[in-house]
Amino acid sequence: MSREMEIKRMRSKEREYRMNSSVDDGKDYIITTKGLTKRYKNFTSVNKLNINVKRGSIYGLLGPNGAGKSTTMKMLLGLTAPTAGRFKIDGMTMPNNRIEILSEIGSFIESPSYYPNLTGRENLDIIRRILNLKKKDVDIALELVGLTEFADRLVKKYSLGMKQRLGLAGALIGKPPILILDEPTNGLDPAGIHEIRNLIKQLPEMYDCTILISSHLLSEIELLADDIGVLNHGRLLYEGTIDALRAEARMQGFETNKLEELFLTMIEADNHARKQRAVL
Repeated sequence: MSREMEIKRMRSKEREYRMNSSVDDGKDYIITTKGLTKRYKNFTSVNKLNINVKRGSIYGLLGPNGAGKSTTMKMLLGLTAPTAGRFKIDGMTMPNNRIEILSEIGSFIESPSYYPNLTGRENLDIIRRILNLKKKDVDIALELVGLTEFADRLVKKYSLGMKQRLGLAGALIGKPPILILDEPTNGLDPAGIHEIRNLIKQLPEMYDCTILISSHLLSEIELLADDIGVLNHGRLLYEGTIDALRAEARMQGFETNKLEELFLTMIEADNHARKQRAVL
């Protein structure tokens, strides 16, 4: 199949995926968005996004840098208001149920902020007091992310990887039923990535929680997620299971152990279509 034919086929598939992603199939979704849009003057960061996150699952939000992943998560957390569209979290909406929604969510967005002259334990204790949790919840969170040994070190002396772990501990404290994690393994060494990945994989079963996690690496999300949504320039190109993506890869002649190639073809096809629209 020629490259041009391959791109045309991917564009057709993207339209099919977007139509299917908006169908209500009666499943128990804990997070849904309908036409969710965010514009900044002449720039559209998120464009009519429809995603459906099943309760108790790990949903991977995948896309290159600038695809709209972080902006989507910020809208779900009430950190920025949508320009259009709506979303529900556990049947509740913003801003009517803002406090109730946020009480159910632990989040890690971009680079978390800390008090550098306090220890890791003291930083988490501030979160604990705000959430009215028990003191033991700090120790549990520190142990989960492998920071117990460094809990009483000043955060300004933490490495980047240790700060990432502390941010994840802040999201996990109190065992919230929903976790929203924005590229949580950034800055970790290979051993740390493996350790945190295994932890995230186990969390839905350990704590009966749902996880929405973002990454620009399909190879990372493939090892974690039950379902994925592929974003590019704020648009949803694909939503479905990893197994369905593997089946699509086989149909298109890709090796199923090289899903990254299919992902890159999706992005390339969408970029090609955007250039054609810009010319017209």
